[in-house]
Amino acid sequence: MTEDQRNSLYQGMTYHGFDKIEISDTEVRCHCTIETYEISLICRLSDCFPFELPSVFISEESYNYIAPLPHVNSDLSICTFDRTICIPNFLFPVQIILDSFCQARTTIYQGITKENSQDFFSEIEAYWNIECDCLAESIVSPTGMTKSVQLYCREHSLYLADSKKELDLFLSNIGIKKRFQKYYYDCLYLPLSIKIYPPFPKSNIELFKLLCSDSTISEVYRKYAQKHIPNGFFVLTSTPNAGARCFQLWHHSSVTTNIPGFRKGHIPVQMAYLMDNHPKSIMKFSVINMAQDRLFFRGGEGLHTYVSKCAIIGCGSVGSYIIEALAEYGVSHFVLNDNDKLTAENIARHFCGYDSIGKSKISAISDQLAKHNPNISTTLFNENGILFVDSHEKILNDCDFIIVATAYTPLEYKIIEKVNSSNITKPVIVVWVEPHLAAGHAIILQKPQDIFSEYFDSNFSFKDKILKNSSDFSKKESGCQSTFIPYSAFHLKRFIYCFLEFLMNLFAQRKQGNFIFTWCGNLSTIKTLGGILEAKWADADNFSAHITRID
Repeated sequence: MTEDQRNSLYQGMTYHGFDKIEISDTEVRCHCTIETYEISLICRLSDCFPFELPSVFISEESYNYIAPLPHVNSDLSICTFDRTICIPNFLFPVQIILDSFCQARTTIYQGITKENSQDFFSEIEAYWNIECDCLAESIVSPTGMTKSVQLYCREHSLYLADSKKELDLFLSNIGIKKRFQKYYYDCLYLPLSIKIYPPFPKSNIELFKLLCSDSTISEVYRKYAQKHIPNGFFVLTSTPNAGARCFQLWHHSSVTTNIPGFRKGHIPVQMAYLMDNHPKSIMKFSVINMAQDRLFFRGGEGLHTYVSKCAIIGCGSVGSYIIEALAEYGVSHFVLNDNDKLTAENIARHFCGYDSIGKSKISAISDQLAKHNPNISTTLFNENGILFVDSHEKILNDCDFIIVATAYTPLEYKIIEKVNSSNITKPVIVVWVEPHLAAGHAIILQKPQDIFSEYFDSNFSFKDKILKNSSDFSKKESGCQSTFIPYSAFHLKRFIYCFLEFLMNLFAQRKQGNFIFTWCGNLSTIKTLGGILEAKWADADNFSAHITRID
Protein backbone atom coordinates (compact mmCIF):
# COMPACT_ATOMS: atom_id res chain seq x y z
CA MET A 1 0.00 0.00 0.00
CA THR A 2 1.42 3.38 -1.00
CA GLU A 3 1.62 6.31 1.38
CA ASP A 4 -1.11 8.14 -0.56
CA GLN A 5 -3.36 5.08 -0.24
CA ARG A 6 -2.70 4.87 3.51
CA ASN A 7 -3.62 8.53 3.96
CA SER A 8 -6.73 8.17 1.81
CA LEU A 9 -7.85 5.08 3.73
CA TYR A 10 -7.26 6.77 7.09
CA GLN A 11 -9.33 9.80 6.06
CA GLY A 12 -12.13 7.65 4.66
CA MET A 13 -12.37 5.49 7.78
CA THR A 14 -12.30 8.52 10.05
CA TYR A 15 -15.10 10.11 8.01
CA HIS A 16 -17.20 6.93 8.42
CA GLY A 17 -16.84 6.89 12.20
CA PHE A 18 -13.97 4.44 12.75
CA ASP A 19 -11.20 5.32 15.20
CA LYS A 20 -7.97 3.88 16.69
CA ILE A 21 -6.95 3.07 13.13
CA GLU A 22 -3.75 1.09 12.52
CA ILE A 23 -2.66 0.43 8.93
CA SER A 24 0.05 -1.98 7.76
CA ASP A 25 0.73 -3.77 4.48
CA THR A 26 -1.10 -6.92 5.56
CA GLU A 27 -3.91 -5.74 7.83
CA VAL A 28 -5.93 -2.78 9.03
CA ARG A 29 -7.20 -2.48 12.61
CA CYS A 30 -9.82 -0.14 13.99
CA HIS A 31 -12.52 0.41 16.59
CA CYS A 32 -16.11 1.52 16.25
CA THR A 33 -19.09 1.99 18.56
CA ILE A 34 -22.23 -0.01 17.80
CA GLU A 35 -25.21 0.41 20.11
CA THR A 36 -23.05 1.27 23.18
CA TYR A 37 -20.63 -1.61 22.44
CA GLU A 38 -16.99 -0.85 21.71
CA ILE A 39 -16.11 -3.19 18.85
CA SER A 40 -12.61 -4.01 17.62
CA LEU A 41 -12.29 -5.08 13.95
CA ILE A 42 -9.38 -6.42 11.91
CA CYS A 43 -9.26 -6.44 8.10
CA ARG A 44 -6.66 -8.89 6.75
CA LEU A 45 -5.33 -8.52 3.23
CA SER A 46 -4.30 -11.65 1.33
CA ASP A 47 -1.31 -11.85 -0.98
CA CYS A 48 -3.80 -11.53 -3.86
CA PHE A 49 -5.27 -8.24 -2.65
CA PRO A 50 -6.77 -6.14 -4.34
CA PHE A 51 -7.71 -8.89 -6.81
CA GLU A 52 -9.33 -10.78 -3.95
CA LEU A 53 -11.71 -9.51 -1.27
CA PRO A 54 -10.17 -9.04 2.20
CA SER A 55 -11.47 -10.82 5.31
CA VAL A 56 -12.84 -8.82 8.26
CA PHE A 57 -12.70 -10.27 11.78
CA ILE A 58 -14.18 -9.23 15.10
CA SER A 59 -11.88 -9.52 18.10
CA GLU A 60 -12.60 -12.34 20.52
CA GLU A 61 -13.05 -9.92 23.39
CA SER A 62 -15.61 -7.88 21.45
CA TYR A 63 -17.50 -10.94 20.30
CA ASN A 64 -17.84 -12.38 23.78
CA TYR A 65 -19.88 -9.30 24.80
CA ILE A 66 -22.45 -9.66 22.02
CA ALA A 67 -22.39 -13.36 21.00
CA PRO A 68 -24.04 -15.12 19.33
CA LEU A 69 -24.50 -13.16 16.12
CA PRO A 70 -25.62 -14.27 12.68
CA HIS A 71 -22.95 -14.22 9.99
CA VAL A 72 -20.00 -14.54 12.37
CA ASN A 73 -18.03 -17.71 11.64
CA SER A 74 -16.13 -19.96 14.03
CA ASP A 75 -12.84 -18.18 13.24
CA LEU A 76 -14.63 -14.86 14.07
CA SER A 77 -14.60 -13.77 10.43
CA ILE A 78 -17.63 -11.73 9.46
CA CYS A 79 -19.66 -12.42 6.34
CA THR A 80 -19.46 -9.22 4.33
CA PHE A 81 -19.79 -9.86 0.61
CA ASP A 82 -20.63 -13.10 -1.20
CA ARG A 83 -17.35 -14.11 -2.81
CA THR A 84 -19.08 -16.29 -5.39
CA ILE A 85 -20.85 -13.34 -7.01
CA CYS A 86 -19.03 -10.21 -5.78
CA ILE A 87 -15.95 -9.23 -7.78
CA PRO A 88 -13.72 -6.58 -6.20
CA ASN A 89 -12.94 -3.47 -8.22
CA PHE A 90 -9.18 -3.94 -8.00
CA LEU A 91 -8.57 -0.46 -9.42
CA PHE A 92 -9.76 1.05 -6.13
CA PRO A 93 -8.12 -0.94 -3.28
CA VAL A 94 -8.82 1.76 -0.66
CA GLN A 95 -12.55 1.63 -1.40
CA ILE A 96 -12.55 -2.19 -1.14
CA ILE A 97 -11.18 -2.02 2.42
CA LEU A 98 -13.52 0.78 3.42
CA ASP A 99 -16.60 -0.99 2.02
CA SER A 100 -15.60 -4.22 3.80
CA PHE A 101 -15.38 -2.45 7.17
CA CYS A 102 -18.69 -0.68 6.63
CA GLN A 103 -20.45 -3.91 5.66
CA ALA A 104 -18.99 -5.72 8.68
CA ARG A 105 -20.25 -2.95 10.97
CA THR A 106 -23.71 -3.15 9.40
CA THR A 107 -23.80 -6.94 9.90
CA ILE A 108 -22.86 -6.58 13.58
CA TYR A 109 -25.42 -3.81 14.10
CA GLN A 110 -28.20 -5.97 12.60
CA GLY A 111 -27.15 -8.83 14.88
CA ILE A 112 -27.14 -6.73 18.05
CA THR A 113 -30.52 -5.16 17.25
CA LYS A 114 -31.98 -8.58 16.22
CA GLU A 115 -32.81 -7.28 12.75
CA ASN A 116 -31.23 -10.33 11.15
CA SER A 117 -32.02 -12.94 13.81
CA GLN A 118 -34.03 -14.86 11.21
CA ASP A 119 -30.74 -15.47 9.42
CA PHE A 120 -29.77 -17.85 12.21
CA PHE A 121 -32.48 -20.15 11.00
CA SER A 122 -32.04 -19.63 7.26
CA GLU A 123 -28.36 -20.46 7.65
CA ILE A 124 -28.72 -22.96 10.46
CA GLU A 125 -26.46 -25.52 8.78
CA ALA A 126 -23.49 -23.17 8.92
CA TYR A 127 -24.05 -22.32 12.58
CA TRP A 128 -24.67 -25.94 13.47
CA ASN A 129 -21.36 -26.97 11.93
CA ILE A 130 -19.51 -24.45 14.10
CA GLU A 131 -20.58 -26.25 17.29
CA CYS A 132 -20.15 -29.82 16.04
CA ASP A 133 -17.75 -32.37 17.49
CA CYS A 134 -17.53 -34.80 14.52
CA LEU A 135 -18.74 -35.50 11.01
CA ALA A 136 -21.36 -37.93 9.69
CA GLU A 137 -22.39 -38.85 6.15
CA SER A 138 -26.03 -39.52 5.39
CA ILE A 139 -28.18 -40.87 2.56
CA VAL A 140 -31.34 -40.72 4.68
CA SER A 141 -34.39 -39.33 2.89
CA PRO A 142 -35.48 -36.30 4.93
CA THR A 143 -39.22 -36.97 5.02
CA GLY A 144 -41.78 -35.24 7.19
CA MET A 145 -42.51 -38.40 9.24
CA THR A 146 -40.69 -39.85 12.23
CA LYS A 147 -38.93 -43.14 11.56
CA SER A 148 -36.13 -45.42 12.63
CA VAL A 149 -32.96 -45.21 10.53
CA GLN A 150 -29.68 -47.13 10.60
CA LEU A 151 -26.33 -45.77 11.73
CA TYR A 152 -22.85 -47.27 11.46
CA CYS A 153 -20.22 -45.82 13.78
CA ARG A 154 -16.60 -46.82 13.98
CA GLU A 155 -13.62 -44.76 15.07
CA HIS A 156 -15.54 -41.47 14.99
CA SER A 157 -16.73 -42.09 11.42
CA LEU A 158 -20.53 -42.17 11.20
CA TYR A 159 -22.79 -43.14 8.31
CA LEU A 160 -26.60 -43.10 8.12
CA ALA A 161 -29.20 -44.60 5.79
CA ASP A 162 -32.90 -45.42 5.84
CA SER A 163 -32.24 -49.17 6.05
CA LYS A 164 -29.41 -51.56 6.78
CA LYS A 165 -29.47 -52.76 3.16
CA GLU A 166 -29.00 -49.23 1.84
CA LEU A 167 -26.37 -48.52 4.47
CA ASP A 168 -24.39 -51.64 3.58
CA LEU A 169 -24.39 -50.75 -0.11
CA PHE A 170 -23.22 -47.21 0.68
CA LEU A 171 -20.45 -48.47 2.98
CA SER A 172 -19.31 -51.00 0.40
CA ASN A 173 -19.23 -48.35 -2.34
CA ILE A 174 -17.02 -46.05 -0.26
CA GLY A 175 -14.58 -48.84 0.49
CA ILE A 176 -15.71 -50.12 3.91
CA LYS A 177 -15.94 -53.79 3.00
CA LYS A 178 -15.40 -55.48 6.38
CA ARG A 179 -18.06 -54.49 8.89
CA PHE A 180 -19.02 -55.67 12.36
CA GLN A 181 -22.52 -55.99 13.77
CA LYS A 182 -21.58 -54.26 17.04
CA TYR A 183 -20.97 -51.00 15.17
CA TYR A 184 -24.56 -50.78 13.87
CA TYR A 185 -27.04 -48.65 15.82
CA ASP A 186 -30.69 -47.75 15.60
CA CYS A 187 -31.24 -44.02 15.29
CA LEU A 188 -34.47 -42.07 15.76
CA TYR A 189 -35.27 -39.62 12.96
CA LEU A 190 -37.35 -36.58 13.96
CA PRO A 191 -38.53 -33.94 11.47
CA LEU A 192 -38.82 -30.78 13.55
CA SER A 193 -41.55 -28.20 13.07
CA ILE A 194 -39.90 -25.70 15.42
CA LYS A 195 -36.99 -23.43 14.64
CA ILE A 196 -33.74 -23.96 16.48
CA TYR A 197 -31.09 -21.32 16.99
CA PRO A 198 -27.54 -21.20 18.34
CA PRO A 199 -26.25 -21.68 20.93
CA PHE A 200 -27.49 -25.24 20.69
CA PRO A 201 -28.07 -27.60 23.65
CA LYS A 202 -24.96 -28.92 25.38
CA SER A 203 -26.51 -31.31 27.92
CA ASN A 204 -29.01 -34.15 28.01
CA ILE A 205 -31.62 -32.06 29.79
CA GLU A 206 -31.23 -29.09 27.42
CA LEU A 207 -31.74 -31.31 24.38
CA PHE A 208 -34.63 -33.10 26.07
CA LYS A 209 -36.43 -29.81 26.74
CA LEU A 210 -35.80 -28.56 23.20
CA LEU A 211 -37.21 -31.64 21.49
CA CYS A 212 -40.12 -31.94 23.88
CA SER A 213 -41.11 -28.38 22.99
CA ASP A 214 -42.01 -29.59 19.48
CA SER A 215 -45.52 -31.00 19.86
CA THR A 216 -45.35 -32.85 16.54
CA ILE A 217 -42.61 -35.23 17.67
CA SER A 218 -42.42 -34.91 21.47
CA GLU A 219 -44.44 -38.04 22.28
CA VAL A 220 -42.39 -40.28 19.95
CA TYR A 221 -39.18 -38.80 21.30
CA ARG A 222 -40.21 -39.21 24.99
CA LYS A 223 -41.04 -42.89 24.56
CA TYR A 224 -37.80 -43.56 22.69
CA ALA A 225 -35.71 -41.68 25.25
CA GLN A 226 -37.36 -43.51 28.16
CA LYS A 227 -36.42 -46.84 26.60
CA HIS A 228 -32.82 -45.97 25.72
CA ILE A 229 -31.54 -43.64 28.47
CA PRO A 230 -29.42 -46.30 30.24
CA ASN A 231 -27.21 -46.82 27.17
CA GLY A 232 -27.40 -43.48 25.44
CA PHE A 233 -28.77 -43.09 21.91
CA PHE A 234 -28.60 -41.16 18.65
CA VAL A 235 -31.22 -38.73 17.39
CA LEU A 236 -31.25 -37.39 13.83
CA THR A 237 -33.31 -34.23 13.47
CA SER A 238 -34.13 -32.24 10.38
CA THR A 239 -35.24 -28.65 10.02
CA PRO A 240 -36.81 -26.98 6.98
CA ASN A 241 -34.44 -24.67 5.16
CA ALA A 242 -34.85 -23.00 1.74
CA GLY A 243 -37.43 -25.50 0.55
CA ALA A 244 -35.43 -28.52 1.73
CA ARG A 245 -34.40 -30.03 5.06
CA CYS A 246 -31.02 -29.96 6.71
CA PHE A 247 -29.84 -32.49 9.29
CA GLN A 248 -28.55 -32.36 12.84
CA LEU A 249 -27.24 -35.51 14.51
CA TRP A 250 -27.18 -35.66 18.32
CA HIS A 251 -25.99 -38.28 20.78
CA HIS A 252 -27.51 -38.48 24.26
CA SER A 253 -24.95 -39.83 26.71
CA SER A 254 -25.97 -42.65 29.02
CA VAL A 255 -27.25 -41.80 32.48
CA THR A 256 -27.90 -43.97 35.52
CA THR A 257 -31.45 -45.05 36.21
CA ASN A 258 -30.62 -46.56 39.62
CA ILE A 259 -31.82 -43.68 41.78
CA PRO A 260 -33.18 -44.17 45.32
CA GLY A 261 -36.93 -43.83 45.51
CA PHE A 262 -37.55 -45.25 42.03
CA ARG A 263 -37.91 -48.84 40.91
CA LYS A 264 -34.83 -49.85 38.91
CA GLY A 265 -35.10 -48.65 35.31
CA HIS A 266 -38.37 -46.79 35.89
CA ILE A 267 -37.20 -43.29 36.68
CA PRO A 268 -38.89 -40.71 34.41
CA VAL A 269 -36.48 -39.69 31.68
CA GLN A 270 -36.77 -35.98 32.51
CA MET A 271 -35.81 -36.58 36.14
CA ALA A 272 -32.89 -38.79 35.09
CA TYR A 273 -31.57 -36.01 32.88
CA LEU A 274 -32.16 -33.37 35.55
CA MET A 275 -30.04 -35.40 37.98
CA ASP A 276 -27.27 -35.89 35.41
CA ASN A 277 -24.04 -34.30 36.68
CA HIS A 278 -22.40 -33.82 33.28
CA PRO A 279 -23.01 -30.29 31.91
CA LYS A 280 -21.69 -31.28 28.43
CA SER A 281 -23.27 -34.70 28.12
CA ILE A 282 -24.28 -34.72 24.47
CA MET A 283 -22.31 -34.80 21.25
CA LYS A 284 -23.27 -32.98 18.06
CA PHE A 285 -22.37 -34.13 14.56
CA SER A 286 -22.22 -32.20 11.34
CA VAL A 287 -24.11 -34.16 8.67
CA ILE A 288 -23.08 -34.26 5.02
CA ASN A 289 -26.20 -35.04 3.02
CA MET A 290 -25.04 -37.48 0.33
CA ALA A 291 -28.53 -38.48 -0.79
CA GLN A 292 -28.96 -38.79 -4.55
CA ASP A 293 -31.77 -36.24 -4.82
CA ARG A 294 -29.83 -33.63 -2.84
CA LEU A 295 -26.66 -34.07 -4.90
CA PHE A 296 -28.56 -33.65 -8.15
CA PHE A 297 -30.47 -30.67 -6.81
CA ARG A 298 -27.06 -29.07 -6.21
CA GLY A 299 -26.07 -30.16 -9.71
CA GLY A 300 -28.60 -27.82 -11.23
CA GLU A 301 -31.70 -29.48 -12.65
CA GLY A 302 -32.58 -31.80 -9.80
CA LEU A 303 -33.03 -35.54 -9.94
CA HIS A 304 -35.04 -36.86 -12.88
CA THR A 305 -37.40 -39.33 -11.26
CA TYR A 306 -38.92 -40.69 -14.47
CA VAL A 307 -35.87 -42.93 -14.98
CA SER A 308 -33.85 -44.57 -12.22
CA LYS A 309 -32.94 -48.06 -13.38
CA CYS A 310 -31.66 -49.23 -16.74
CA ALA A 311 -30.03 -52.28 -18.29
CA ILE A 312 -26.95 -51.99 -20.50
CA ILE A 313 -26.05 -55.00 -22.63
CA GLY A 314 -22.54 -54.50 -23.93
CA CYS A 315 -20.09 -52.54 -21.77
CA GLY A 316 -17.38 -51.74 -24.29
CA SER A 317 -16.49 -48.22 -25.34
CA VAL A 318 -19.99 -47.19 -26.44
CA GLY A 319 -21.75 -48.86 -23.53
CA SER A 320 -19.29 -47.61 -20.92
CA TYR A 321 -19.70 -43.96 -21.88
CA ILE A 322 -23.47 -44.34 -22.05
CA ILE A 323 -23.33 -45.64 -18.47
CA GLU A 324 -21.14 -42.72 -17.39
CA ALA A 325 -23.51 -40.20 -18.96
CA LEU A 326 -26.61 -41.84 -17.46
CA ALA A 327 -24.98 -41.80 -14.02
CA GLU A 328 -24.35 -38.07 -14.44
CA TYR A 329 -27.99 -37.73 -15.42
CA GLY A 330 -29.12 -39.31 -12.13
CA VAL A 331 -29.76 -42.97 -12.98
CA SER A 332 -28.98 -44.76 -9.73
CA HIS A 333 -29.23 -48.47 -10.58
CA PHE A 334 -27.64 -50.30 -13.49
CA VAL A 335 -28.07 -53.87 -14.68
CA LEU A 336 -24.87 -54.57 -16.64
CA ASN A 337 -24.08 -57.51 -18.87
CA ASP A 338 -20.80 -58.21 -20.65
CA ASN A 339 -18.56 -61.27 -20.56
CA ASP A 340 -15.38 -59.56 -21.75
CA LYS A 341 -12.33 -58.24 -19.86
CA LEU A 342 -10.73 -54.83 -20.17
CA THR A 343 -7.41 -54.85 -22.05
CA ALA A 344 -4.75 -52.26 -22.68
CA GLU A 345 -6.16 -51.75 -26.17
CA ASN A 346 -9.47 -50.61 -24.69
CA ILE A 347 -8.42 -47.82 -22.36
CA ALA A 348 -8.04 -45.03 -24.95
CA ARG A 349 -11.78 -45.09 -25.53
CA HIS A 350 -13.32 -46.64 -22.43
CA PHE A 351 -14.78 -45.17 -19.26
CA CYS A 352 -12.31 -47.27 -17.24
CA GLY A 353 -8.55 -46.90 -17.47
CA TYR A 354 -5.18 -48.45 -16.74
CA ASP A 355 -5.94 -49.53 -13.16
CA SER A 356 -8.80 -51.71 -14.46
CA ILE A 357 -6.85 -53.74 -17.02
CA GLY A 358 -7.53 -57.44 -16.53
CA LYS A 359 -10.84 -56.88 -14.71
CA SER A 360 -14.14 -57.81 -16.25
CA LYS A 361 -15.62 -54.75 -17.92
CA ILE A 362 -18.72 -54.88 -15.76
CA SER A 363 -16.71 -55.05 -12.51
CA ALA A 364 -14.41 -52.25 -13.62
CA ILE A 365 -17.38 -50.02 -14.49
CA SER A 366 -19.15 -50.86 -11.23
CA ASP A 367 -16.05 -49.89 -9.24
CA GLN A 368 -15.71 -46.59 -11.10
CA LEU A 369 -19.36 -45.72 -10.56
CA ALA A 370 -19.08 -46.40 -6.82
CA LYS A 371 -16.01 -44.18 -6.57
CA HIS A 372 -17.84 -41.38 -8.33
CA ASN A 373 -21.18 -41.64 -6.53
CA PRO A 374 -21.69 -44.15 -3.69
CA ASN A 375 -25.48 -43.96 -4.13
CA ILE A 376 -25.25 -45.92 -7.38
CA SER A 377 -25.90 -49.65 -7.24
CA THR A 378 -25.14 -52.24 -9.93
CA THR A 379 -26.32 -55.76 -10.71
CA LEU A 380 -23.70 -57.58 -12.75
CA PHE A 381 -24.01 -60.45 -15.24
CA ASN A 382 -20.89 -61.86 -16.84
CA GLU A 383 -22.80 -63.78 -19.52
CA ASN A 384 -23.09 -64.26 -23.24
CA GLY A 385 -25.47 -61.54 -24.44
CA ILE A 386 -27.90 -63.86 -26.26
CA LEU A 387 -28.12 -66.26 -23.32
CA PHE A 388 -28.56 -63.30 -20.96
CA VAL A 389 -31.51 -61.94 -22.96
CA ASP A 390 -33.09 -65.39 -23.09
CA SER A 391 -32.66 -66.08 -19.38
CA HIS A 392 -33.44 -62.76 -17.71
CA GLU A 393 -36.59 -61.31 -19.22
CA LYS A 394 -38.01 -60.55 -15.76
CA ILE A 395 -34.89 -58.59 -14.76
CA LEU A 396 -34.98 -56.63 -18.02
CA ASN A 397 -38.68 -55.83 -17.63
CA ASP A 398 -37.94 -54.53 -14.15
CA CYS A 399 -35.81 -51.74 -15.68
CA ASP A 400 -37.08 -48.43 -17.03
CA PHE A 401 -35.36 -49.09 -20.37
CA ILE A 402 -32.78 -51.37 -22.01
CA ILE A 403 -29.81 -50.29 -24.12
CA VAL A 404 -28.02 -52.73 -26.41
CA ALA A 405 -24.53 -51.50 -27.32
CA THR A 406 -22.86 -54.64 -28.65
CA ALA A 407 -22.86 -53.88 -32.40
CA TYR A 408 -23.65 -57.60 -32.75
CA THR A 409 -26.58 -58.05 -35.11
CA PRO A 410 -27.76 -61.50 -33.92
CA LEU A 411 -28.19 -60.18 -30.38
CA GLU A 412 -29.95 -57.06 -31.64
CA TYR A 413 -32.27 -59.25 -33.70
CA LYS A 414 -32.94 -61.52 -30.71
CA ILE A 415 -34.00 -58.72 -28.33
CA ILE A 416 -36.11 -56.94 -30.96
CA GLU A 417 -37.96 -60.21 -31.57
CA LYS A 418 -38.68 -60.33 -27.84
CA VAL A 419 -40.13 -56.83 -28.06
CA ASN A 420 -42.32 -57.88 -30.98
CA SER A 421 -43.54 -60.96 -29.11
CA SER A 422 -44.22 -58.80 -26.00
CA ASN A 423 -41.84 -60.87 -23.87
CA ILE A 424 -39.94 -57.65 -23.27
CA THR A 425 -42.28 -54.78 -22.50
CA LYS A 426 -39.85 -51.98 -21.69
CA PRO A 427 -38.28 -49.61 -24.26
CA VAL A 428 -35.31 -51.12 -26.08
CA ILE A 429 -32.63 -48.89 -27.59
CA VAL A 430 -30.07 -50.32 -30.01
CA VAL A 431 -26.98 -48.13 -30.36
CA TRP A 432 -23.97 -48.40 -32.69
CA VAL A 433 -21.45 -46.18 -34.48
CA GLU A 434 -19.77 -45.97 -37.86
CA PRO A 435 -15.99 -45.76 -38.43
CA HIS A 436 -14.29 -42.54 -37.28
CA LEU A 437 -17.65 -41.54 -35.79
CA ALA A 438 -18.90 -40.58 -39.21
CA ALA A 439 -22.21 -41.33 -37.53
CA GLY A 440 -23.81 -42.64 -34.39
CA HIS A 441 -27.16 -44.41 -34.67
CA ALA A 442 -29.87 -45.40 -32.24
CA ILE A 443 -33.17 -47.15 -32.80
CA ILE A 444 -35.68 -46.53 -30.01
CA LEU A 445 -38.44 -49.12 -29.78
CA GLN A 446 -41.27 -48.45 -27.36
CA LYS A 447 -43.72 -50.79 -29.05
CA PRO A 448 -43.50 -53.78 -31.42
CA GLN A 449 -42.32 -53.15 -34.98
CA ASP A 450 -40.55 -55.29 -37.58
CA ILE A 451 -37.66 -52.90 -38.07
CA PHE A 452 -35.27 -55.46 -39.52
CA SER A 453 -37.40 -56.01 -42.60
CA GLU A 454 -38.05 -52.27 -42.95
CA TYR A 455 -34.69 -50.66 -42.20
CA PHE A 456 -32.07 -53.35 -42.81
CA ASP A 457 -31.17 -55.10 -46.06
CA SER A 458 -30.82 -58.87 -46.57
CA ASN A 459 -27.26 -58.72 -45.22
CA PHE A 460 -28.49 -56.97 -42.06
CA SER A 461 -26.83 -53.72 -43.12
CA PHE A 462 -28.59 -50.55 -41.96
CA LYS A 463 -30.20 -48.89 -44.97
CA ASP A 464 -29.69 -45.33 -43.68
CA LYS A 465 -25.98 -45.58 -42.91
CA ILE A 466 -23.83 -42.59 -43.74
CA LEU A 467 -20.65 -44.21 -45.07
CA LYS A 468 -20.96 -46.10 -48.34
CA ASN A 469 -17.51 -47.68 -47.89
CA SER A 470 -17.52 -48.54 -44.17
CA SER A 471 -15.62 -51.77 -44.70
CA ASP A 472 -12.63 -49.85 -46.04
CA PHE A 473 -12.05 -48.44 -42.56
CA SER A 474 -11.87 -51.68 -40.60
CA LYS A 475 -8.44 -52.08 -38.98
CA LYS A 476 -6.46 -55.11 -37.83
CA GLU A 477 -3.35 -55.16 -35.64
CA SER A 478 -2.45 -58.87 -35.63
CA GLY A 479 -4.22 -62.18 -35.41
CA CYS A 480 -7.58 -63.32 -36.62
CA GLN A 481 -9.57 -61.72 -33.80
CA SER A 482 -7.98 -58.27 -33.73
CA THR A 483 -10.21 -56.39 -36.21
CA PHE A 484 -11.57 -53.10 -34.88
CA ILE A 485 -13.35 -49.96 -36.09
CA PRO A 486 -11.40 -46.73 -35.50
CA TYR A 487 -13.03 -43.84 -33.68
CA SER A 488 -12.09 -41.53 -30.82
CA ALA A 489 -13.65 -41.24 -27.38
CA PHE A 490 -13.90 -37.48 -27.91
CA HIS A 491 -16.39 -37.72 -30.78
CA LEU A 492 -18.06 -40.75 -29.24
CA LYS A 493 -18.99 -38.71 -26.18
CA ARG A 494 -20.39 -35.93 -28.37
CA PHE A 495 -22.72 -38.43 -30.01
CA ILE A 496 -23.75 -40.07 -26.72
CA TYR A 497 -24.59 -36.81 -24.93
CA CYS A 498 -26.57 -35.56 -27.93
CA PHE A 499 -28.48 -38.82 -28.21
CA LEU A 500 -29.18 -39.16 -24.48
CA GLU A 501 -30.52 -35.62 -24.30
CA PHE A 502 -33.09 -36.61 -26.93
CA LEU A 503 -33.85 -39.92 -25.19
CA MET A 504 -34.32 -38.39 -21.74
CA ASN A 505 -36.56 -35.64 -23.09
CA LEU A 506 -38.59 -38.37 -24.81
CA PHE A 507 -39.08 -40.17 -21.49
CA ALA A 508 -39.73 -36.94 -19.60
CA GLN A 509 -42.52 -35.97 -21.99
CA ARG A 510 -43.94 -39.54 -21.87
CA LYS A 511 -43.82 -39.44 -25.67
CA GLN A 512 -44.65 -42.83 -27.12
CA GLY A 513 -43.53 -44.18 -30.49
CA ASN A 514 -40.51 -45.62 -32.26
CA PHE A 515 -37.68 -43.46 -33.54
CA ILE A 516 -34.41 -43.57 -35.43
CA PHE A 517 -31.79 -41.15 -34.15
CA THR A 518 -28.79 -40.44 -36.38
CA TRP A 519 -25.94 -38.15 -35.39
CA CYS A 520 -23.54 -36.97 -38.08
CA GLY A 521 -19.92 -36.55 -37.06
CA ASN A 522 -17.26 -34.43 -38.74
CA LEU A 523 -18.22 -35.37 -42.29
CA SER A 524 -15.74 -32.89 -43.79
CA THR A 525 -12.86 -34.73 -42.12
CA ILE A 526 -14.34 -38.11 -43.03
CA LYS A 527 -14.22 -37.14 -46.72
CA THR A 528 -10.53 -36.24 -46.48
CA LEU A 529 -9.89 -39.70 -45.00
CA GLY A 530 -11.44 -41.31 -48.07
CA GLY A 531 -14.96 -41.66 -46.79
CA ILE A 532 -17.71 -41.83 -49.42
CA LEU A 533 -21.07 -40.60 -48.19
CA GLU A 534 -24.39 -42.11 -49.16
CA ALA A 535 -26.40 -39.75 -51.35
CA LYS A 536 -28.94 -39.06 -48.62
CA TRP A 537 -26.24 -37.62 -46.37
CA ALA A 538 -24.12 -35.80 -48.96
CA ASP A 539 -25.28 -32.36 -47.80
CA ALA A 540 -25.68 -33.09 -44.10
CA ASP A 541 -24.06 -30.67 -41.66
CA ASN A 542 -21.17 -31.65 -39.43
CA PHE A 543 -22.29 -32.64 -35.89
CA SER A 544 -26.00 -32.55 -36.72
CA ALA A 545 -28.77 -34.74 -35.29
CA HIS A 546 -31.57 -36.24 -37.37
CA ILE A 547 -34.67 -37.78 -35.83
CA THR A 548 -37.26 -39.82 -37.68
CA ARG A 549 -40.43 -41.26 -36.22
CA ILE A 550 -40.89 -44.69 -37.78
CA ASP A 551 -44.01 -46.28 -36.25
